[in-house]
Amino acid sequence: MKIPAVVSFADKTFEPYGEVRGLDKFYIDKDLELANAEIVLTDPRAISPEQRRKWFALIRDISLYTGYEVDYLHTLFKVMFSVYTGGDNVSLSATDMTTAGALIDFLLEWAFDNGVPLAEDTGRMFQGEEAWTRHCLKNKICVVCGQKAEVHHYDQIGTGRNRKRVDDSEYLKLPLCRSHHTEAHAMGKKSFIKKYHVKPVRG
Repeated sequence: MKIPAVVSFADKTFEPYGEVRGLDKFYIDKDLELANAEIVLTDPRAISPEQRRKWFALIRDISLYTGYEVDYLHTLFKVMFSVYTGGDNVSLSATDMTTAGALIDFLLEWAFDNGVPLAEDTGRMFQGEEAWTRHCLKNKICVVCGQKAEVHHYDQIGTGRNRKRVDDSEYLKLPLCRSHHTEAHAMGKKSFIKKYHVKPVRG
């Protein structure tokens, strides 16, 4: 059951609007007038031009790597996403910004997991985004240039501590190749972040 409502993010309350039909079917306690309900928040924002560019850039890179036609991959990944999420088929012309973001993350993760080399211009579209850094960290790829990476601790662990025994899951970090890792230490973390527009993440 979906209830049309106005939600306040300030105090986490909601107020239904309009008539909710068929509510009698869902009562679990007629005396207390309680009912099982599900509120679905729908993003009113349409997919952005930037999201469209990211989607088609990823599809292009996957097409070049796999040899499959762009139109085929375009349809295939929308179906795969629908199966993965258990939702309806997605139409890029009619989807919202939140769904488009999840669809792009799904495609980006697939590309990383399957070793698809992303073009330099594709990588630049994602730089500075947390999801991009997480994928690069997971796959040990430099967030700046795409080369093999090592972990750069943005939050310093501290001198005299055994790095192999420290739980660094709550530390901010960046996956950087040897060259960019050296540069990050030489120029300082704030200057490095500003220069390359990258975002450290925990994990």
